[in-house]
Amino acid sequence: MRDLLAPEQLPTVHAGLRASLSEEQVAFLDLPLAGAGLNSCCAVPGSGKSTTLGNLVGRAVIDPEVTSLLVLASTVSAKNTALVKIRAAFVDSGLDDLGIAFPEDQVRTFHSVALRSNNAEAGRRLEVVSAQPFVEGMLDGVLEEERLAVAGASDWTSYWRAAAACSLKEKIAKEAPYASEEARGLRLFKAVTTAEEKATVSRLSGLGDDPNPLQTALKIRREITNRMLGTGSAGSTHARMLEDASAAMEHAGVLDHNASIARFAGSEQAMLGYGGVLFVDEAQDLTACQVAIVMATLRAG
Repeated sequence: MRDLLAPEQLPTVHAGLRASLSEEQVAFLDLPLAGAGLNSCCAVPGSGKSTTLGNLVGRAVIDPEVTSLLVLASTVSAKNTALVKIRAAFVDSGLDDLGIAFPEDQVRTFHSVALRSNNAEAGRRLEVVSAQPFVEGMLDGVLEEERLAVAGASDWTSYWRAAAACSLKEKIAKEAPYASEEARGLRLFKAVTTAEEKATVSRLSGLGDDPNPLQTALKIRREITNRMLGTGSAGSTHARMLEDASAAMEHAGVLDHNASIARFAGSEQAMLGYGGVLFVDEAQDLTACQVAIVMATLRAG
């Protein structure tokens, strides 16, 4: 991209990148990029970190020492925010008027960059499934009768009526300290509702710190199935469905998002060589596995 700029245009672009920034942001803009090691920008929300990131991307694009550039974000929302800031920086600096735009596919989530690398390494397109519809839907079918029985209701309409009454009674109990026995009973009732089960199920989509997320997810599914199911024929049928699905996932090598990240973090494939620059937005929220992705991406080829 920098080849599209005449030398006399560079000072105007540099000035445009600095024009709307504070002194602290400009100090970051002047840091060396390629081969400079790791730099972090820590500041309170709303202080302009993402704006600084957008301007740094503009500066990297015209830096002759930068050979490649990648921006990583932990969520699609954060990725879209980064794209907005990058576009604004290109407009404010005049790069946009000069016909220069940053390739949007170089702003990616951890999941997508890991999947793209895995596909290249495997030489084929790997299927990635979300734990939500595949696992949680089946678990709902397996556990629905158990949840209703524990909650003491015959159907969900009765359950929600009881839960609403419980909330009202809890409010009354809190206002009447002498009703401590009733308050304890209400807390027990709330502890065995679906909220508790959802907390267990949510572990299936939050395994970023696990070194082998897919196998752990499968173990959790089997544990829940074996622990919660009765011995009735309907329960046994659901259990077999869940076991068959788990076995099929293992045999087909299907990855969930977290397993995709873990596979990439353990690979030897380089994403950026010397002269490459990696920007990571909202780095304070990264899991240990996502940190491994950052370090794997920074490996020299």
